Amino acid sequence: MSNNLTFNELREANLKRLPQFKDKLGRQCHTIPDGSDWTAGDWMTAIAGEVGELASVVKSLRRGDYANTHTDTIRQYISNEAADIVTYLDIFCHQFQVDLGDAVAQKFNEVSKRIGADVHLREDEYDDSQVNEPTLAQRLAHKRNEDISDMLPAITEKIQEWILANSTKFGHVEISCGSKLIQDSIMEWAANQGLEGSAFSNILQGNIVLLWWDQQPMIWGATHLWVKSTGEVVTKLGAEIE
Repeated sequence: MSNNLTFNELREANLKRLPQFKDKLGRQCHTIPDGSDWTAGDWMTAIAGEVGELASVVKSLRRGDYANTHTDTIRQYISNEAADIVTYLDIFCHQFQVDLGDAVAQKFNEVSKRIGADVHLREDEYDDSQVNEPTLAQRLAHKRNEDISDMLPAITEKIQEWILANSTKFGHVEISCGSKLIQDSIMEWAANQGLEGSAFSNILQGNIVLLWWDQQPMIWGATHLWVKSTGEVVTKLGAEIE
């Protein structure tokens, strides 16, 4: 079997197969052909499931369930689960318009430069000056900040009013925030108000705990607010603050 499969071939095949995918009951899995009817969290769960299956194989090996750890059967188990992981990972990356091949090459070369290694992917295309370009995550964060900068005063005013009302009532509040711009603005305001706060922490410290999270909180409470990266401010039960 040829071993020169490319990430581009995998992406093309994934996009062709997704509209045809059916569950075990024969029902169509996706209402949108490219799989974007599933959230990023859904695709991450799929990846985690396959990683878990691979981990289960390794656990069995470690436990001694197989007399010979280098049999064709073991290799096939590992091959199957690793293939599922990469397949789901490519679909996940597609949801963010990330070219997996480009991402791997860029990150690999970035690490090589950092550790002083002379091994690079795509040697003929490698350009040392490009390695320090902003990552996709950094570019997306910058774009989001630009999108919400005009709305920042109105957004932070909503949050400030909510914090004052609820921190007085309950003693502390928790905010899941998907925008670093909003988070920094709130922390600066809180400091000026004499409110103690901690960012990037799941440990209650002071009146305000800011969590870096752009997904809906797993647990809602009267003291919890979710600020999306788009600037939408949502409180308990998913109700948007007017």
